[in-house]
Amino acid sequence: MSHFCLIVATQTRDGARDALFPFWRDDRDEGPAQPHFVFIEDKHADINPSTSRRGYWRNPKGKWDAWTTGGQWTGLFAGDDQIEAAALAPLLQRDPHILAPVYATLVDGDWREIDRRNSSSWPREVETSLLALPPPTWLTVVDCHC
Repeated sequence: MSHFCLIVATQTRDGARDALFPFWRDDRDEGPAQPHFVFIEDKHADINPSTSRRGYWRNPKGKWDAWTTGGQWTGLFAGDDQIEAAALAPLLQRDPHILAPVYATLVDGDWREIDRRNSSSWPREVETSLLALPPPTWLTVVDCHC
């Protein structure tokens, strides 16, 4: 069991759920839970009830199996779990390390996560990309479980 901090950028305050959905990693085998799930043939797997073939359904883009707003990172944005992107600049002036726990960002369907080989530059990359977002853009802190 593992958790990671994700920042989701959306055009509406309540858009995080829809933005996250394509990255759901569902472990059920009864059929494709999402349109972008694919069937993986596996001669060692049980016969799948929805296909009558050996294998399983998986989302090749799957990153999480559960999530919650804030979670372990509740209050990351100075006591809030959602802010407008423009409000990030003053928060960074008060605490330049505010983005240190961020493992991944999701902006316009593009999932980016930390490159362990260049992890020292990651917080700056996150800061630069989030500050460049046009208004109105909402940033939501998400605790993802995988």
